[in-house]
Amino acid sequence: MFRRFGVKLAEYALTGVLLLVAFSVVFGFIFNAPVLLTFVETGSMEPTIAAGDGFIAIPSVLANVEQGDVVSFRPDVIEGGQVTTHRVVGETPNGYITRGDNNIVTDQDSGEPPVTEGQIVAVAFSVNDNVVTIPHLGTAVGWLNVVVSQGQAGLSSLLGMDRLDGS
Repeated sequence: MFRRFGVKLAEYALTGVLLLVAFSVVFGFIFNAPVLLTFVETGSMEPTIAAGDGFIAIPSVLANVEQGDVVSFRPDVIEGGQVTTHRVVGETPNGYITRGDNNIVTDQDSGEPPVTEGQIVAVAFSVNDNVVTIPHLGTAVGWLNVVVSQGQAGLSSLLGMDRLDGS
């Protein structure tokens, strides 16, 4: 009897963790803000984080940003203002100097002002200076987004309701 209870408890715990992970990824994707887990879409952070790979995102209010950290921030100029994940490579009185590991110039060389504390939304969790990654997390989220969008478009067409399409 106790063994069955332990198995059920483990199943519930695993289900809870999976739901939390799914919720955090979907919430972060919808609201364009990392929540527990996020991912990179480009190769700018390779080989540290490959395009489509995820990582554990620690909210910036809980982390001390230091040179060498990988941070997600809301840029003023680059990437159309979309949250960008790059490494802090320097610090000035005006803010942080950032660069993707696979980029030859800093974001500031590309016209982005130094990144301030207020722009940083998350810091990538790392162990011994190695970012902990989750292979293909972003790829899976992108695939899920396509499936949901196509299902939504199909349902909208079937029901003759344009309001469902694209929402």
